[in-house]
Amino acid sequence: MGHGRPTVDGDRSRGSILGGVAAGAALGGAAARVGARAARAQSAEVNAGVAAPITYSVPPVVAVARIADPVARNQAINQSYHAFDTAMTAYMGDPLVANWTTFGQHASREAGTQINNLKAGLIVLRDSLTILNGIAQPTNPVAAYRAAKALLPTLRRIVGLLGEEGLLKQSMQLALSKAGITEAMITSAIEAVEQAATFQWTDLIPGAQVAEAASVAYHALNLGARLALAVPAIITAVERVYGNMVQGNKEIYENIAPAYRTFLTAGLQNPDTGAVGGQRYAGDSGGYVAAAFGKYEEVRRLRNEIEALPAGDAQRATLTTQRRALAHEANLLIGYQEQLVILQPIFDTMQEELAAMSGTMVLHDPNGAHALIGNWGDFYTRMGIDASQAPDDPTTVRPGSLPPLRGRGDRRSRGTIAEYFEGGLDSRRIHNAPPRISNH
Repeated sequence: MGHGRPTVDGDRSRGSILGGVAAGAALGGAAARVGARAARAQSAEVNAGVAAPITYSVPPVVAVARIADPVARNQAINQSYHAFDTAMTAYMGDPLVANWTTFGQHASREAGTQINNLKAGLIVLRDSLTILNGIAQPTNPVAAYRAAKALLPTLRRIVGLLGEEGLLKQSMQLALSKAGITEAMITSAIEAVEQAATFQWTDLIPGAQVAEAASVAYHALNLGARLALAVPAIITAVERVYGNMVQGNKEIYENIAPAYRTFLTAGLQNPDTGAVGGQRYAGDSGGYVAAAFGKYEEVRRLRNEIEALPAGDAQRATLTTQRRALAHEANLLIGYQEQLVILQPIFDTMQEELAAMSGTMVLHDPNGAHALIGNWGDFYTRMGIDASQAPDDPTTVRPGSLPPLRGRGDRRSRGTIAEYFEGGLDSRRIHNAPPRISNH
């Protein structure tokens, strides 16, 4: 007899065997998953206190002294600060906090914008001086009007510079005020000469209109002569501000960037802990830089502790608050180096110009425009330090005994460096690279 189809009972028997195998596999998979979770929990206990290692690339320090053009040099500085911010952010880990270069890239970019505007303004002023020095003072009314009309483009260019926001405008207004000249006087002269252009000189009957038109022309020419005397002082004032901005931008970078590279290079030697140890930093006679990087190292250590804690551990919030405060203190310490050691001696050579700019300065970053406090030439004021609780001489302040900052509710803290640093401490957008400067 040949083989027939299996019976129904046989099918049931086969199905129960296969079902038992499947059920056994399911039970085995569940057991495996439970075992895996237990293994991970056991691993977490074994690895308590150990955070994942961090790696990053250490950026080079740009040889900015070799870049002759100040605006191109500033672009290189801004890009380098951004690279250091990226590396330092990686070094410190999460939760995200800002470091000094986070802010420095945008402050430097703002300086670069002013440098660019001052540079372009100097070109206009030097060209204008050449024209102003060549102004004739004809006695013939028609010739005087023609000379005044030829002067208009130069007057408009000067008014255009006064319309620029920032250091150029304030420097020019200060120098013009010393010469007794205001923007309104220049604008009025331009409008008067333009109105005189509607006269048809050949059709005029000698009399009041001719006298009025001639008066307008001679007034404009007289103003041009006064400007010819005032513009050299304007150029000197703008050159001083321009030179100081260029110098400060370069010197800060050459002091701070090598310190960042030294610190980050040392941090790579211990990717698990980020321990750096005692490092010496060139140009750090006050110890601000070393103290700052010591606190950045503590920021990294707290990151390691936070990461090793269970997700719901209440200690995470406490350590995160401590970590944030340490990052802020570190940023302020490098602020001391930047503002007190490097910039204050420069600012002391242009206190009059800084006083004229009081209340007009603005810093732009990815979070918007930030109005800066007045009296920017005073170190304690711009840092946001309570001068009543600080030494008369800020150079005597040491890293271990920084004077207190003004409280958040104190209006005198608005627009200060301390307020700016704290306001952007947790921001993600502020880590974005600054835009390139459009060269004039």
